[in-house]
Amino acid sequence: MGYDAIVGMGMITFGAAIGFSSGFLNPFTVGVAQKIAELPTFSGMPLRIAVWLCMLVTVPMAILRYANKVKRDPEASYVRDLELAQKDDAALSIEDTKLSGRDVLVLLVVVMGLAVIVFGVIQFGWGVLNIASVFLCMGTVGGIVGGNTPNEMARTFIAGAKDIAMGALIVGIARGILVVMSEGQILDTIVHALAAVISGLPKVVAAEGMLAVQCVINFFIPSGSGQASTTMPIMTPLADIIGLSRQTAVLAFQFGDGFTNAIIPTHGTLCASLGMAGIPFNKWFKFALPVVAVELVICAMFMVIATVTNYGPF
Repeated sequence: MGYDAIVGMGMITFGAAIGFSSGFLNPFTVGVAQKIAELPTFSGMPLRIAVWLCMLVTVPMAILRYANKVKRDPEASYVRDLELAQKDDAALSIEDTKLSGRDVLVLLVVVMGLAVIVFGVIQFGWGVLNIASVFLCMGTVGGIVGGNTPNEMARTFIAGAKDIAMGALIVGIARGILVVMSEGQILDTIVHALAAVISGLPKVVAAEGMLAVQCVINFFIPSGSGQASTTMPIMTPLADIIGLSRQTAVLAFQFGDGFTNAIIPTHGTLCASLGMAGIPFNKWFKFALPVVAVELVICAMFMVIATVTNYGPF
């Protein structure tokens, strides 16, 4: 299509972030935080839907701006060297690639497999092992439909596992940071110190301070439910003291937890994805930082709206 790996990574990463971080039906962040704050589950949905719609317009525009620049001038790509290396390895240009009948059949296998996963999760509550089994079947059937021999499928599987192994190691290292800080009882000290900074500020400034604190804490606790469990027992009474609604405190957590996941090196999924895509973190950061900045500006605006309207459980 004339784009680079960063465009593909951006669509996946920020597409997920828009839905996950807007969170009007996210049980792992908003649901957990609202339960701790003693609010009705998924209450305050209209404002969160408004946030989601704003992100759904502005973030794709930011990605398309970079994508169009790369399409006009491939040398403008932040990973031009990566693209050239991959093209040399494949010895195949975009113009030489055509969608064959077998390719269409393989895509149908993928679509049918995903439909089975969705059905199984909804109807039977499937877990990771069930989903992994379906993916294994999809790979096997897709390989047969695609005309590969068993040996070719085995070699392809090993090559793919090799790429994922690096990402798995990175996830373990990132998780290790959280384990060390939790077991060393460092996290509660950090959260308490940051909360003390915003306790004496005016309401609007304090709301923005809550957002900033959650962004900082997200570096150390990239897990959404883990961050909610750690910060909300402190932020909820702090909001009561300052005069902010508890719903506003949940909103600050929701924003701070999700959107910065696209640029923090402690987020295991991001690092694993970058490893699989072969994109160096510094080049991804150069692309992602302006997009995250736009998201945080929008978040800051909605924090003001929530404070002024005394955003409550409606």
